[in-house]
This record gives sequence, C-alpha cells and structure tokens, in this order.
Amino acid sequence: MKNSALFLIGTMTVTSLLNAATLKERNPEVYNYDVLFTNPTCAVHEYPTPLKTQNGRTVKYTKENVFCSGSDRDITASRDGSDTRMGKNESPQHRLLKLINDKATKEIFMTYLSFSDSAVADALCERMQKGMKLELILDKKNEQGSIDRSLSRYINGRLTDENRDEALANREKAIEEASNEVIRLSKIENRTNRQDEKLKDARKDLDRMLTKSEFLGSVLCSSNGTRVDQNYTLKRMEKQRGINWSHTKIFMVNPNDPEKVTLAFSSANMSSGTTIHHENWHFVTAATKSHFVQMHMCLREAEFNHANSRKEFINFIAKCRKSIKLAEEDDIKTYIVPGEGEKAIEMIEGAIRWSKNVDLAAHRFTLKPLVNALSKARKDDTNIRMVFDDDIYLAGERLLPLDDRTKKPMRVPNMGFEYNNIKKVLGKNDATLEKDSGEARYMTTNHFAFTIHHNKYLILDNARKDANKPEMFNKPAVFCGAGNFTKAAFSTSGSATNLENYYYITIPEVVEAFKKQYDYKWNDLATAYEDMIVPDRDMTVSDVKPDRVDSEE
Repeated sequence: MKNSALFLIGTMTVTSLLNAATLKERNPEVYNYDVLFTNPTCAVHEYPTPLKTQNGRTVKYTKENVFCSGSDRDITASRDGSDTRMGKNESPQHRLLKLINDKATKEIFMTYLSFSDSAVADALCERMQKGMKLELILDKKNEQGSIDRSLSRYINGRLTDENRDEALANREKAIEEASNEVIRLSKIENRTNRQDEKLKDARKDLDRMLTKSEFLGSVLCSSNGTRVDQNYTLKRMEKQRGINWSHTKIFMVNPNDPEKVTLAFSSANMSSGTTIHHENWHFVTAATKSHFVQMHMCLREAEFNHANSRKEFINFIAKCRKSIKLAEEDDIKTYIVPGEGEKAIEMIEGAIRWSKNVDLAAHRFTLKPLVNALSKARKDDTNIRMVFDDDIYLAGERLLPLDDRTKKPMRVPNMGFEYNNIKKVLGKNDATLEKDSGEARYMTTNHFAFTIHHNKYLILDNARKDANKPEMFNKPAVFCGAGNFTKAAFSTSGSATNLENYYYITIPEVVEAFKKQYDYKWNDLATAYEDMIVPDRDMTVSDVKPDRVDSEE
C-alpha cells in the first residue's frame, strides 16, 4: 500500500488532539449512522410428516421468516427501505449496492472471511470497468474451501486428498481455456448472432469456475473484455504464526478521502449474510479525522503489511493506536484482535456486572469468561435473555439427522458442549423456562442449506447504581462486531487467534435500534425450548429436512 495508516495519521492537524467527543461531534455535517438487520423474508416449507414438539404438539411447517433458503434471496435483496415496518427494512445488500454504484465512490476496501455475493461482485465489476479502485482481503483457507466446493460441483464429484492436486491443475487449465475463448470471441468484429451466443456461453463457463475474488480479476471484469486492466489489489490472508482465521468484516468507501469515510461493519460475511442469514450491519459515515476512522485505517494497514505473525500484528496495532492524535470517541470504542481482545472481554464483563438486564444473540457460545459472567449475573438477579441458532439445541440434544454420505450426524458449526454452557448460565439441568431471571430461545434456521442465525451481540442496560461505578458503564450499550463468542475470537493465549473487529457502542439511537430488533426476534422469530404460555412455539424433538429446500451457493 502506498499510503500507510501511520502516514495519514501523522499528517492530521493537531486541533482537538486529546479532546473527547462523540463520533457525531467530530463533524456533524458528514455524520450518519444506520443499523440494518437482514430480517430475511422467507416462505414456509412443509415437513414430509408433522414433527412432534417438547409439549407433545405437532408442527407441519417451518417458521416463516426464520427458516430460509436460496429461493428467498431475491425478495429480501429487493427491499429498498421504502417500507419501514419491522422485518421489512432495507436489505444490507441493497445498501451495499447503493454505495458501490454511487458515482462519488472512487475506492473501496473490503476484508472478509468469505465472499460469494454475486450481486455485489457484479456491481463491483461494473464500477471497476469505469476506473474504481478495489482492495480486497480474504482468508486463504476459506477461499480454498470455496474453490474446492466449486470444483467439486464442476467435476460432478467429491475431491479426495489423492486427486486434489490433479483436479486443481485441471481446473486452472479449464479456466485458462475458457478465458482464452472469451478473449478470442471478444476480438471478433461484427460478430454474428451465433458468435454472440457463443461469447455469452463462454463467459458463463468462465464465471462458473471462478470464485468472486477471481471473477473481479478476470477478463470478465476488465474494461474491454480481453485483458485485466483494473486497479485491483487482492490479498489472500495466509494462516501465519499465531493467526488463525482472517475473520474481520469491513467495507470501507473512499478510505483516502480527507473529509469523510463511509464504513460498514457487520456480523456477516460478504455472502448470504447480506440477505438470508440473520445478521446485523452498521453503515457509518464519519469524519476522517476521528479516532474511529483512523483505527480502521490502522486495521487496513495491519492486514496488508503486518500480518506475518500474531506478535507483529499486535505490535503494529498498538503502535498505530498510540500515534492517533485524537482521543477515542465517547460513544463508540473499537477493539482490534489479536491484541485487544482481552480488553474487549473486560468491557463485556464490566457491563454485565453493572446491568440489570442483558440480552444476548449468538451463533457460537464457547467463551468461558462470557459464560461465567452471565452465570454469576443471573445468580445476582440480572434478567438474562439469550437467542441462539437451533443448531446448538440440535447438537446438544443429539437430534441432528445422519448425513447420507458419512452415516454420521450432520455437521453443523456448533458443538454439544455449547448447549451445556447455556444450561450453566440458566442454572438448569436443561434449558427450560421457569419463572426466574434467565431464558433461552432458538432460531429454527435452515442448516440443510447453511442459512443461519449469525448474529453475535450483547445489549446491556448498565442500570445498576453505585457510588463507585465507572463512568464508562453509565449508559446503555451494545457490544457487537465480527467475531463469535469463542476463545479464538478474543484471546491471544493459546495456539492461534483470529483477526477480528469489535465495538462497544453507547450511541442512543443505535442501542434503541438493537432493543427494538431484539424484542422482534424474541417475540416473533425465536422459538422457546418449552413455553407453556405460547405452546405452539416450543422446540421439536426431531430434525427432518422439509420439502422445497434450495441449496445454497
């Protein structure tokens, strides 16, 4: 990268050096903050036979707007914000496309674990053809997994270790041949209708073999269809010493603009997480001369040039943060992992300690400090609500069906002991509802097509009073970000740590948006383990694939 974060920070004026301020106060004229929840619009699917529930009732259909498949993507993606009702809000994909297609967007930086959203890739391609610059960082291992899946479909079979190298070589050869065919046909002047059809088919063949990152650097995305001439930088993040997954999630518009930067961070990857996963997205426009924006410039620089080891990454982030000549904003704190995960945990523990009400939404649930803090808080009469993907429930209750190929239980991201962690928090032998200060509910999502509840956040009211209460816990807050609630997503101890980005936010309108969303999730989307008050929403005692479930990309 030509412009390092340290250089940019060093050239900033010294005004407001150590003055604390809200993010809006840095420059009210450019500031904007919108939280968008995917809240996918999803049809019901019928089970082959009705399923029994914990209360002995039967369920005939999947839950509307919770269990989602590929066929639901288009209707969710089309939501443009004209309908402001809960569950009908603008889709994150729609907002991303608006930013990409904005003529004022000259440069975009993206870093994600995975990238499979075709609509986003197509829009980026069109803008790159007109001179827009793109920087993209992806996790190499996850990208390799995407290549393997794509190749597996392409050769119509499953790869094995023995034929992997040969199959990948064959794929590269096929890509080269398809690319050459696109170039050959593109160069033909005054093509016939037949030749135009052949060119379309050649482009489809090439597109089918490419991952989205490769698509953006292919002849399909060049300005004239015959050569790669984009201003495009791609880095596939290796698993370096002490670094595990490259799991940060950032979409930054015009990062070198001297006045303002628009930045999106999320729980989601650039995948079905823009539409039919259950996710939260934050779209923030803020002054370039803000601690918030400058910390993300530090992250950008660190991922490109200082991720050769965990130690190097940690040292650079610490040095870069120290060099920012602005106090961190009062209402949004940024934590970059590795290096700052322990501080993030301390913030979580402190906020739980000072809260009377805590709402948790999670995809994974293995982080011991969080489990212990919630367990202690419940014993101290803190009211705790928790929403999880039902994969935790199914794995814990051993209800997952057998995989047709392996004859073993279907693989899901969650493990059975995560369910035990829920029981520990609730102080129960199981995760049932009793009239006390804790309850867990589950999102009955579609693991058959890997569309999931992928949120990971805490809503904390910080309502306990005490003369010695720290100032930072005097306001309701949301803790959220890219990482799951796991050790690898926070701690620098152990074999490896993910690259992650987290936020502790006290901006009132952001907290209020999360509170409204959580009530909607709790009352309308999530299913109780056993709820005698609403007996038609209890969990099933078996797991069966319903009819009409579409496969995911």
